[in-house]
Amino acid sequence: MGQWDPKVRMQTSSGGRNIYFMDKGLSFAITKNRFQEDEQTLVYNLEFENSNEAKMETKGSVAGKCSNLIGSRDLIDVKEHQELVYSNIYFNTDLHYYFNQDLIEYDYILKPGAQVSAIKMHYEGVQTLKINTKGDLEVSTEFGLHIEKKPVAYQMINGKKKFINVTYKLYKNNSFGFDIANYDVTKELIIDPVILDWSTYVGAAGSTQCWINDMVVDQQGFVYVAGKCQGSFPITVGSYKGGIYDGLVMKLQPNGSGMVWATYIGGNANDNC
Repeated sequence: MGQWDPKVRMQTSSGGRNIYFMDKGLSFAITKNRFQEDEQTLVYNLEFENSNEAKMETKGSVAGKCSNLIGSRDLIDVKEHQELVYSNIYFNTDLHYYFNQDLIEYDYILKPGAQVSAIKMHYEGVQTLKINTKGDLEVSTEFGLHIEKKPVAYQMINGKKKFINVTYKLYKNNSFGFDIANYDVTKELIIDPVILDWSTYVGAAGSTQCWINDMVVDQQGFVYVAGKCQGSFPITVGSYKGGIYDGLVMKLQPNGSGMVWATYIGGNANDNC
């Protein structure tokens, strides 16, 4: 059984990833072909470059507790929280992580005197960073794309939200920050990206069971998912189902709004993709 790194302070899951929060950054772990002989796990890290020794605080406890049996560091009756805050991660700047409709978001909250240019984050263990035509940040990994949506920035002026133009800015060695238009430096500024583009449920009512083994995204943004399924999955008309478990391949719309097609792959025996 694996064990957490002693540096890990908090943990959560989102979009099929385990996310571990540490003093100076985050670690992402993705596993494909889970519980199979060819199971593979990819780990990559996000470092807050040149950051302060921030104080980590939690906000908003939720009902219920969880336990993690991790060898020498068993965690029993662990409280769950709605928000994690890195206080003063950069000068006069706080970093908030929280969930919004099952997607994890983060806000940089800059108080008067803070500098947007001080915020710099570095990905380690990934292939490339790219800003696509939508303004999203595409993080290319061995297992596919990790997408951070185009950021939004705003200030509250006279009780109203005033949006400020902001974009990602790429640096060398897989690092990035933000470029921002002129704003009122005497008032608080919020920069708000979303770590994961979207998530969705697919399946049918009843006792259908499916396992997802792999997922890739093509150049148009369509998502291809492979795995296996037992039960009544909403496949494309004319697809053939043989054994109790059949391999399953499906294509989803780029924004997750619907399924383009789905089919079984296999014969009379149990199969897997």
